[in-house]
Amino acid sequence: MGGRPRGLLVEFVPAVLILAVLIAPLALAAIAVVATRRLRGGLLALALAGLGFLTALGATALQVAFVGDSTVPIWTGAGISLMWLGGIAAAVLGLSTLRRGAAVLAALVAAGVLVAVAPSIVALALGRTAVGPAPERTLPAFVEAEARTDPRVGTLRLDPTADGGLRATVERGSGARLDQQSTLASTRRELTDATDEIATLAGNLVSRSGFDAAPAISELGLSFVLLGPGDGGDASAAVEDRARSALDGNPQVVAVGETDFGPLWRFAAAEADAPGSRIPEPPPLAWWVVAGQLLVVGAALLLSIPTGGGREPDRRPPSTRRRRRADAAAAAAATAAAAGTTPTDEGGEARAEDA
Repeated sequence: MGGRPRGLLVEFVPAVLILAVLIAPLALAAIAVVATRRLRGGLLALALAGLGFLTALGATALQVAFVGDSTVPIWTGAGISLMWLGGIAAAVLGLSTLRRGAAVLAALVAAGVLVAVAPSIVALALGRTAVGPAPERTLPAFVEAEARTDPRVGTLRLDPTADGGLRATVERGSGARLDQQSTLASTRRELTDATDEIATLAGNLVSRSGFDAAPAISELGLSFVLLGPGDGGDASAAVEDRARSALDGNPQVVAVGETDFGPLWRFAAAEADAPGSRIPEPPPLAWWVVAGQLLVVGAALLLSIPTGGGREPDRRPPSTRRRRRADAAAAAAATAAAAGTTPTDEGGEARAEDA
């Protein structure tokens, strides 16, 4: 009984319309700021909200990276946050000019916003969001044990895709981490020699061929090959079965066993000190980048050191200074006359007059 009204509501009233009704008080309060005395600040807040909306809209149409056969658009959260900031600022400015009923209208706006964002807050509390904590391990325990002694051990990971393709990646050590990701590498528009070599090696390993994988294994510094599970579709399942059969019949790999991440094989020609597993030498430009960063940090530290300034000189014009001195002398004379004393010509101590 409890779930039926909600189902009917979702069926007959689109979720977008419900969200628009809840946000309508905030939007009306923000737009109404143009009719108040806070026009300048309101226009600035509305411009900020519009800029955030356009930024988020443009981010959805800009895709500069891909994972396998799927493109990755730019995150729209930054633009949406800017839009919310501008809208709330405009609504606050508009409501602050009301003499009566401001509290009631503010409560109505706040209630609508809270109900609109309540599902996201509940999802975060229950851990049901699309973004969550990563698993403790991304590679089998056998590979992690090997990575403890050789942090540069390489694993060729093969993941069947929904369209019948195969995504091949190379992971070092115990697996890819967030601090190892590079925007420059993920947005590269052309394939490099290394990616071409990885694609050639993966394609021949999952097919029955006489390809000699030893040079590529040494060049890439690989020790293991891991076949991930498919997404459950027929195309990915067929690719997984074909790849498993080809690897089982390939004398260049030795089966390690089944793992939580899929079947694992070890390359028979793997070398502990292969050229591809060595840490590359930094390019000459890297030292100049480090020197520039140290120079900027040193300059910031020098500028942050407080310097003791002396007495600030009197930069007033001479006429102003003379007038101030004359006013001060007249005030001193009036005070002395009221007290029964006579100021000296030098403006120093005053002597008492004889009665």
